[in-house]
Amino acid sequence: MIENIRKYTGLMIVVLVLLFIGLVFLGDTARNSFAGKPVMEVNGVAVSQKEFDRMSGNALQIPSALAQAGPLSQSSKVVASHYLGESVLANPMTSAASILTEMTEYLQGSDPGRFLANRIAVREAGLDYGATPGPNEVESFIEKVLFADQDGNFDQVAFSEFMEKKIGRLGIGSRGFNEYVRDLLTAQNIAKILGAGIAADSSTAAAHYGLDKQNITAQQVTLDMLDFEKDLKPTEEEIKAFYEENKENYFSDELRKTTYIFAEPNWQAAYDKQEEEKAKAAEEAKRAADEAKKKADEAKVKADAEKKTGEKTTAPRVNDEAPITPEKPGETPPSPEKTTETEETTETAESPEKPAEIPAETTEEGAEGDPGAQGEPAPETPAKEETPAPKSEETTAPPAEETAEPKVVKDEAKETNEKSAESTGKPTEETNATPGETKEGTAKPEVETKPAPVPEKSPKDKLSFQNKEKAVDSLSNDISDFFDDLINDGGNDFEKHAADAGYEVKTSELFSQSKPAEGLDQRITSKNTDSGISTLADAVFRAPVDGEPDERLTYPYRTGDGWFVGRLDEAVAPVQLSYEEAKVRATVDLKKKTARDKMIARAKELHEKLSAGVKEGKTFEEAAKAIDEKIVVSKQPNLAKPDLSGIPIQYRAQFGGQAPPAFQAAQYVNPGKIAEVKFTPSEDNPEKALIVFVEKREVTVSDAYSSELNRSIDNQAGLARYLAFQNWLYEQYDKNQVIVVGNKQQ
Repeated sequence: MIENIRKYTGLMIVVLVLLFIGLVFLGDTARNSFAGKPVMEVNGVAVSQKEFDRMSGNALQIPSALAQAGPLSQSSKVVASHYLGESVLANPMTSAASILTEMTEYLQGSDPGRFLANRIAVREAGLDYGATPGPNEVESFIEKVLFADQDGNFDQVAFSEFMEKKIGRLGIGSRGFNEYVRDLLTAQNIAKILGAGIAADSSTAAAHYGLDKQNITAQQVTLDMLDFEKDLKPTEEEIKAFYEENKENYFSDELRKTTYIFAEPNWQAAYDKQEEEKAKAAEEAKRAADEAKKKADEAKVKADAEKKTGEKTTAPRVNDEAPITPEKPGETPPSPEKTTETEETTETAESPEKPAEIPAETTEEGAEGDPGAQGEPAPETPAKEETPAPKSEETTAPPAEETAEPKVVKDEAKETNEKSAESTGKPTEETNATPGETKEGTAKPEVETKPAPVPEKSPKDKLSFQNKEKAVDSLSNDISDFFDDLINDGGNDFEKHAADAGYEVKTSELFSQSKPAEGLDQRITSKNTDSGISTLADAVFRAPVDGEPDERLTYPYRTGDGWFVGRLDEAVAPVQLSYEEAKVRATVDLKKKTARDKMIARAKELHEKLSAGVKEGKTFEEAAKAIDEKIVVSKQPNLAKPDLSGIPIQYRAQFGGQAPPAFQAAQYVNPGKIAEVKFTPSEDNPEKALIVFVEKREVTVSDAYSSELNRSIDNQAGLARYLAFQNWLYEQYDKNQVIVVGNKQQ
């Protein structure tokens, strides 16, 4: 027995190591690690499609799943700054989603395959360096940063909802989510270790800050490819020759066919619930208003009673009262304060009711149409009876002496008479009758033009955005159950499972990714678009053609109206297009290439001639006019880079983070010099060419210069640590044996 153990010790070690890697690196779903067809190998460890999706593709969706979260509290920022630097504290846009996105960027999360390989490398290094955070640290980060309310307290409700509706749908689970956060924290710790001792030199940082903050006064000549393209007319021979040289670029689109379900909420039920909630809210508001009015009335009655009680107390006794003498004309009556309760009651009872006041608008209207406006007394109306308002201004007859304004319908009547005359050949008799009246003066009935009926909104359209979102979200658990049943059945019997769940099964025609089938062009709201999936059609085209039945399923995707789960049924590979089929595309491509080549050659020629002219002592404008009078020189009085300090690098593009191309060209050029030609949007595929002459550069120093400079120094140090970590990751990726075996849903 012992001899056998010794004999096979080496083999057992290998087996145990592989088992350890599977358990440690593949997490709570290690039981499925080798299930299905492997799509990657990392250090000899096979990774299945399911495991690949769980550790990379699905994990990359986690930041977007937190997109609805608000900005972090200050206490949460303090905790986050421990990992991401002090810039977090100064960034007002920081949220839980942005924190996770920035941390994911450290692991190059834009590519799922590399993201998975880097996670494994980070886990190994975390154990070697002692940089792996413990469970308590992971839980603390989740509670104090990701799911903390504005007071810094753990929001258990938000966390539970996130785990149930978001993480559960992704098939990651609570343990998988904790592993994801642990790996991100481990990466940050390793970056700190690698960047220990790296600090930005203050003078270097100040110089860099000055270059970023400078304003540049410049002159510019711009060439546009479209100006070179518009006059191009390639011949048939040129187009055909271009096609033959670039045949590999002219293939038909891949076509795919899918069977799918699209589950929508019961919109009528959702709308009825909304209206019920509105009615309840209105009832509650009315009840609250009535209660408030009741309390106000009671308070008033109490106050009046207290006032009267006080009056009685201070009033003279009956035996002490002076005799009341009759009022004489012109005498001032006794003040109300000295009137006894009995007198007040009598006065109220004997005084006639005042006539109801007529609103100002009614009075103005009456000035035109009311008899009382003509100086005649209006009949008295009892105060208790309300005079009904006229139904409309049209029903109120104008005064006799006034002529009603002509209306369109009366003109139509006139036109009818004219047409009738034309048809009979008899001229119409002109009269001085008021439009709308006959010759004898009898008014003709007006024809009312009814507006076109407005189509009634559907219950879905009547829902508020919030209630619509709630209705769609309410289906997430049912969709997850349906998808789990499909997976447990190996992806088989899609139609049966759909019927059991009560979903209608639809089958599309063949479609391309650029021209999706009807309904499959809907944008996905539950997927991180950085992964390359933005529409339902994109999801179908991510399924592997030669995959197992469960691998040809799409994950549940949410749109604004419902949930989608599809199965790839058929794929038609692209085929080579003939010349006739590709002629239009080839013509467009040839014109663009020719125009681009002409623009590049012209830009280089101009740059050389302009530089020579400036060296001779000419101004930039003089040098341009000497070359060609048609050259347009534009003034650039204030080329400046946007101030994006405090905003993480990966988010700066959202704020127009790239400096203007002219600024990029002139940023490091001394005054009096011409910058190298700047091609935009890229050097490889230019559409415009910029030739920039720098007149002067000056650094703008703001009141917050010192604090901004310190933040810039901190950002420079953080960037240095980030680059050190990235270089280390590249080394690990090259060192590790990462093999792509098959197709992957990335």
